[in-house]
Amino acid sequence: MHEFLQELAYASHTRASSEIRKFGDAMFESTENLDHASMWTEMIKPSVQRSQFPLLCWEPDASGADAFMFSHLSFQEYYAARAICSGQVRLTEPAWQWPAWWTNCLRLGTEMGEPFHRGLLIASAGGKGKSSSIAPKELN
Repeated sequence: MHEFLQELAYASHTRASSEIRKFGDAMFESTENLDHASMWTEMIKPSVQRSQFPLLCWEPDASGADAFMFSHLSFQEYYAARAICSGQVRLTEPAWQWPAWWTNCLRLGTEMGEPFHRGLLIASAGGKGKSSSIAPKELN
């Protein structure tokens, strides 16, 4: 579950600023991790829609499109920092070019210590594993 939230938070945090906090089902259409896609569809999404998963919230709109987001930006920042600690993500741009949007994530990561520092170096070098399998996509 934590791995899923880390991947989701990092993908959400690295999206275009206009849609940076919200995501929908399209976020999971191109995922390489089928366990995460099925976890979202079968377990997490229904729980969020019933208000039984407090880390995420649901914002349905009049058109019938579902939008989801972390219930507080701090949760997204924490899990994005944990994703960097994992060493399994690739930076899309050098960390020193990140906008102020990343300040709290970096502050949390710095407090995580060596795992974050090591993960940031690995991510800067192209990542140990694959880039995030949840590809940032625009909401429909």
